Amino acid sequence: MKRKSILVLSIILMSIGFAAVSTTLFLNGNTNVASNTQDFDVYFSKAYENGIENNTLIQDKTHITFTANLKEIDEVYELKYEVTNASKNYDVSVSINVPNGNEYLQVTNDFDTSNLLARTTREGILSLKVIKGVTEEIQFPIEITITVNAVERTTLGSDTIRSETVYKENILNGTDPVLKEELIPVTIADNGSVTYADTHTEWYNYEEKKWANAVILKSGATYEVGDTIPEIDIESYFVWIPKYKYKLFNLGNYTSTISLQPDTSNAQVIEIEFTLEETTDSDNSCQSPKESGESGNCEVGKWMTHPAFQSFQANGFWVGKFETGYKDALSDKEARKNEVNVDKIIIKPDQYAWRYITAKNSFENAYLYKRELNSHMMKNTEWGAVAYLSHSKYGISKKVQINSYYNYKTGYASVVDHTCYNGSTTTPSTCNPFSIDPLQVQLYQTKVGVNASTTGNITGVYDMSGGSMEYVSSFITDKYNSSGFTEKSFKIYNGKYFDLYHKDSTNGTYYYRILGDATGEMGPIYFYQEANGSYYRHSRWYQDNITFISASDSWFVRGGAYYYGSMGSQFTAGCQPGGTNINITYRILLI
Repeated sequence: MKRKSILVLSIILMSIGFAAVSTTLFLNGNTNVASNTQDFDVYFSKAYENGIENNTLIQDKTHITFTANLKEIDEVYELKYEVTNASKNYDVSVSINVPNGNEYLQVTNDFDTSNLLARTTREGILSLKVIKGVTEEIQFPIEITITVNAVERTTLGSDTIRSETVYKENILNGTDPVLKEELIPVTIADNGSVTYADTHTEWYNYEEKKWANAVILKSGATYEVGDTIPEIDIESYFVWIPKYKYKLFNLGNYTSTISLQPDTSNAQVIEIEFTLEETTDSDNSCQSPKESGESGNCEVGKWMTHPAFQSFQANGFWVGKFETGYKDALSDKEARKNEVNVDKIIIKPDQYAWRYITAKNSFENAYLYKRELNSHMMKNTEWGAVAYLSHSKYGISKKVQINSYYNYKTGYASVVDHTCYNGSTTTPSTCNPFSIDPLQVQLYQTKVGVNASTTGNITGVYDMSGGSMEYVSSFITDKYNSSGFTEKSFKIYNGKYFDLYHKDSTNGTYYYRILGDATGEMGPIYFYQEANGSYYRHSRWYQDNITFISASDSWFVRGGAYYYGSMGSQFTAGCQPGGTNINITYRILLI
């Protein structure tokens, strides 16, 4: 038979004056609930004062005492607290009596009154708000009573105490991961083992460069929190990119200039702040122009919301952790398919990248993949958002290692950080990355492999340097070329799925960049003639090959191919006509 007893949780407010409200919240009452008296254990486990954790307010786990200094009308004091039911034998149900305070002070207590299960923690918020000013000190005693009914369980609770509060990281300021439909939150161990994450505990930490990961399972696969998910049941991996603003470091108003001097002096840590708020034109910020060649009121040193988050009014997006693969391909050749077939999409390590596909078919595969999750082909600005985050204090903050796997497999890193330059200050040497042993690569979960991640650890995004080049959904207005798009077929889709560039764009018109797309901002761009007679445009960020689009090659490709050597990084950009190419794949996003 289930037994019940009553525990009283009281919040007593006794003011000693308008400016200072001395408040005590305490647990007491009869804990002799059953024969398992020693097991019954309900207590305060955490306290936050106006958003700042302050567990010194908790006394003997049964009292929270604080003083609220309230001086102005509409001023609010907030105490967030956690109540833990550490019992294994008892669940508790809760009823709360909350008076409105009085004519000067409004008191509210937000606490879920449903059953608090054994071995579970729940969050509550006590709020005090001044609703009327006074000219002299006044006392207003208020009591809030929370009655807890303990119910004996027929089975013991878990050994581990679980929080009911969904984990959120303070520095993200509300841009935390959004999980919908088929997305399963996961943690990935250093050896690549995938675990279904408990979202009530810390499963990501951007301050420590641990980005949030999620997977979509193969049809029919089901798992629960805490389960290890075998690789065979995973269809695709995604990584969360939180919405942010960044401090402008270069407006990118460049054309190519002649030079033979390799130079990486411009590479710098990009300043980023996560925020849901949009920047506006002011002394220290500007509204994102979001258009090719435009600068608006933006200047170097001002903060600007990254445009990748504005088209969809989103607080972040999920980016494919790897380049898109062709499911069940057993060779490089079998992954070359110019077709629309969403059943063949796979986003995992050690897969043959899906290549030899037009920009239009790439777009349609991505668009149709998960419509309920607003899937689409990555845009140039979205590439820029990932690249900039990778080069902030929240990412690897340097060049990611190239994936030099010669068979276009996903999730690998080159063992050797080979360079195309001989150190000469006058003449660069011939770059021949094909001379590198093609077997000198390691997979993503190895000590070498994580160097190809945007975080330098297994939680980041891979294949952003090397592997295959990637078409992005970004091209010169009305220049469809061999992409497969026509004016009619292009207009079927909402413009938010594309970044469109100025009609007069040519290979050297970096000033037609869109701020945030990681092209012109990586300048100045230097125009090299290699010893073999070839011409390359390189940025001062890691000597990357950065070539702007033109009328004949109107589509952007990003990241470079496996053979780019030192000319490849997360900032590499090139151009293609949009048609099939053995070296080009694509990447999928969810918003």
